[in-house]
This record gives sequence, C-alpha cells and structure tokens, in this order.
Amino acid sequence: MIQKYFSILLSFALFVFTYDSMCPQGEVREKYINGTHYVIPKDGFVPNAETAIRIAEAVWIPIYGKDEIEKQKPFRTTMKDKVWTVTGTLSDKNNSGNVLIAKISKVNGKIILVSLGKNPYVPKSGFVPDAATAKRIAEAVWIPIYGKKQIEKEKPFRSRLENNVWMVLGTAPEYVLAGEAIAEISKNDGRILHVSHTE
Repeated sequence: MIQKYFSILLSFALFVFTYDSMCPQGEVREKYINGTHYVIPKDGFVPNAETAIRIAEAVWIPIYGKDEIEKQKPFRTTMKDKVWTVTGTLSDKNNSGNVLIAKISKVNGKIILVSLGKNPYVPKSGFVPDAATAKRIAEAVWIPIYGKKQIEKEKPFRSRLENNVWMVLGTAPEYVLAGEAIAEISKNDGRILHVSHTE
C-alpha cells in the first residue's frame, strides 16, 4: 500500500516538473499520449506581437527578400477579431514607398494576406514554399510554448514535406534523455496543424 502511494506521488511530481519545464508560460491545454506532449494554446498559436512578427518575417523573406524586410523595420502590430496585422514602416531606407503587410490568424497561424503596398501576393507554391520558411514558423510558434532557452537547445531543426504539410522537428541534445519539439504546418496557408513534444 505504501509503495503504491509513493509510486502515485512520484508520478504526479514528475508530471508537474515535466509540464512546468516544458511549458514555462503555463498557458496551454495539454495532453500526454504515449510519451508525446500535445499542446493547444489557450491564447492561440500566435499569442503575442513578437510571434506574429516572427511569422510575418518568415513568410516575407522568400517573397520579397531580406533586404526589403530590413528596410521596413521596425514593424508595427495590431490585432482585431483574432487576426494580427503586421506592417512595415516607411523610412528613408524604404525607397519603394510601399509598406509590407501580413495578416495572420491568432488562433492557428493561418496566413490570411501578404502584400507590399496594394499588391496582394498570391502564392503559386504556398505561403510556406521551403524548409527554411517552415523552420522559422515552427520556431516562432514553439518559443511561447516551450521557452526560447529550450528551443535553442533543440537546434538544428529538421524538416520534411509530405502531402503539402511540413513536419519540423527539433533535435534532442546528444547523450541527454530529452524529447523533440514537433510542428506540422500547412504549406499552402501556414496553418499550424499540430504541435507536440516527445519525452
């Protein structure tokens, strides 16, 4: 009887420690299934302006290039009806006179609109056309859930594309019993389909 009680107490303590260390913000609903920690953030996959900016930059880079994005800093953000709007800033460095705009769903990260000025971008190969973009989006989404320190430890990230869905995985440090962050992202519209962490 005492051994059973001790075992239950130890399991609970391990669960609390693991949950707190993996989800420092404590702002997620979570579920453990076969050693994998699935998360559904209560504030959505894009809970703050910093995450929205990271995702916007990730999507803008393959379309407009890093130079154009640098010219548009600092970025501004607003949110209305659970949609983030990220815009660039006109300055002396931004000679085009056109401002970058991205509209991103707070709930699931879906890219609703990308444009430079009044010219909306319609992607032929999706808003997440390559592995580099998928990795940037995954990192942006993981940081508010697991913390920047944890995600830095899981670099380099790996990715693969199957059926128009990017699967991005962290890399567990060698010789450490630790899991990997996982994100599944729609190639077409950038929606976050799944986030989890193995143990």
